[in-house]
Amino acid sequence: MTPCLFSIILPTHHRPQLLRRSLDSLCRQTFVDFELIIVDDTGADLPPCPELQALRGRYQYIIRDGAAGPAESRNRGLDLAQAPYVLFLDDDDTFEPTHLQSMAAAIQHSQAAIYFCNGQVQQEDRTVWPPTPLAVQEIWLADVTRHHLYLANHIPNSCLAFRRDVVAQIRFDPTLPVLEDWAFLLACLAGHELQHVPVRSVVIHKPLANHPGHVGRDQTRDLDCVEVIRRIYAAYPASGQEIQQARQALFEWAGVPLEVRQV
Repeated sequence: MTPCLFSIILPTHHRPQLLRRSLDSLCRQTFVDFELIIVDDTGADLPPCPELQALRGRYQYIIRDGAAGPAESRNRGLDLAQAPYVLFLDDDDTFEPTHLQSMAAAIQHSQAAIYFCNGQVQQEDRTVWPPTPLAVQEIWLADVTRHHLYLANHIPNSCLAFRRDVVAQIRFDPTLPVLEDWAFLLACLAGHELQHVPVRSVVIHKPLANHPGHVGRDQTRDLDCVEVIRRIYAAYPASGQEIQQARQALFEWAGVPLEVRQV
C-alpha cells in the first residue's frame, strides 16, 4: 500500500450485510487518502463484497483465529497500521461522506494527538433489509473534556482519531467484556490532550433491544458494567476531587462500595 494519512481499523463478526453498509460509507468518502484494515474473527474466506472491489489496493482483509471479540481484532489492526493517524469503525457503524475530509482538515491545522467529532445514534429495525430507521439522537461533544472521560465513556470509539505514536504501545484489553474502548481511550490520554472537530459525521447504528439478532455484548452490559467500571476506575484514578466524588456517587447510586484512589 502507498503511504496515506489514515489507517482505518474495522473489526467484524459474522455480520456481512452490516459490514457492507460500513464499507459502502468508506467508498463514498470525499477524502480517499486512507488504508483499511478489516479484521474478521469468524470468517473462513474473503466475502464477495462489491464494496471491496471499489476499495481495491487500499485494504487488507485479515481472518484471525482465537477468541472472538473486537479488542483482539482492533489490536491486530493496530499491529498492521502504518498511517500517521488511526481511526476505528465498528462493522455496524458508518462515516458520513465528508468525515475523513473534516478530520484531515483539522490535522492540517494542528496535528493534535487525539481528535474527536460529533455524531448521532440511529436506532433501527434490523428485522428488514435495509434496516428501517426508527429514531435519531444527536451526539454533541464540544463540551467534553478529559475530566469528563474519567467519569464515563462519553465519546464513541468511531468518533475518535489517534496519532499513531500515541497508540504505538497501547492495546485494547481483551479481558474486559464491555467498555474496552473506554479503557483504551483513558490509556491514550496519559500525557496527551483532546481536540474537538466541530462536525457531526459519524453514525452509530443501534438495533432494537429485542431484535433476534441482537445478542452478545450489549445484552450482558448491565451484568458486566459495574465490575468493569470498578476495574477501569482502579486502573485510571481521577485527579480532581469533583470527579472522585462523582465516581463515588455513581457507585452509591448502584448500591456498590467504591474505594477511591488518590493521584
